[in-house]
Amino acid sequence: MRERERLARLAPHLVRPLPFLVPVYRGARRGMFMIRVGMKLYDLLTPGKRTDHYRTITRSETMRLERYLEPRDLLGSGYYFDDLLLLPERLCLENVLSAQRWGATVYNYAEVTGISDIAPSAERRAPSTENGNWEVAVRAFWMGRRRG
Repeated sequence: MRERERLARLAPHLVRPLPFLVPVYRGARRGMFMIRVGMKLYDLLTPGKRTDHYRTITRSETMRLERYLEPRDLLGSGYYFDDLLLLPERLCLENVLSAQRWGATVYNYAEVTGISDIAPSAERRAPSTENGNWEVAVRAFWMGRRRG
């Protein structure tokens, strides 16, 4: 939840509220009371939330919002908003442009010519003078073991 709020603060132009409707039917494991309690807890766990708080709505209002729901045994629904990142590729581009403004050299395309294990003391490497190519050290904990 912190990440969502951070994103909404840092890139509000990329985030929009997205409404969620949780229909509740007679005989369901979670009735209107449980949905109300769950949504109240969700609101309490997200202080400083920018979107509207939850509410429960009647059967008729639920059907007005979502006319293709099965109306039989519908009691009503929980209704809340969460944030939606509209353009994740735009966020990626903005991160790259920000890195460039802070002095990073960025490339739209770079060919990987090899992967090797690098000792922690050898993370920074100078450009190769033979062919003008750079060697880049990338530390990725998720890379795992190489197969070869």
